[in-house]
Amino acid sequence: MSDDHKTSIVHQPTETAMVLEGISRAALDPAVNVEKLERLLDIQERLLADQRRTTFRAALARLQERLPQITKAGVILDKEGRSRNKFAKYEDIDVAIRPMYTAEGFALSFNSRKVGNEIEFTATLSHRDGHEETKSITLPVDMGAGRNAVQSVGSTTSYAKRYLLGMHFNLVTRDEDDDDNGDGAEE
Repeated sequence: MSDDHKTSIVHQPTETAMVLEGISRAALDPAVNVEKLERLLDIQERLLADQRRTTFRAALARLQERLPQITKAGVILDKEGRSRNKFAKYEDIDVAIRPMYTAEGFALSFNSRKVGNEIEFTATLSHRDGHEETKSITLPVDMGAGRNAVQSVGSTTSYAKRYLLGMHFNLVTRDEDDDDNGDGAEE
């Protein structure tokens, strides 16, 4: 590509700038019907929102084609120290998927609030082009054995984050492959 072509692309006004320029011109024109201008702006807003949603969904579809199944490497032990069950740890999920979702322009944010005796957790998945979607889950505090109150909230938060990631990205978890050396018992 020539330098002239690169320069012409850089100097082209953005769609948003063009819309704002058109609105500014219309606002200065005393002959423009304000109600009609407001309706046109509403239509433009809906079209932009639809375009952002379409871009979000296309990026999510590309991402889901590449997302791996997540291995359940976390272990919950019973009182005797035996494995009670396995789970996919948040840090393992993060390492496996963060580079992929950020490359597609996604960012995640989490929040929580107390709802009665439970905690409502939310995860907002936003896209660089402006669309975002929020999922939520309400959970009781995990009062498992051997935890103080702060650890119980931490455990519940970790659980919520794992499940909210799974909800946003349709993640699949699987048990570790033991090369058929297991005892056949389900955990």
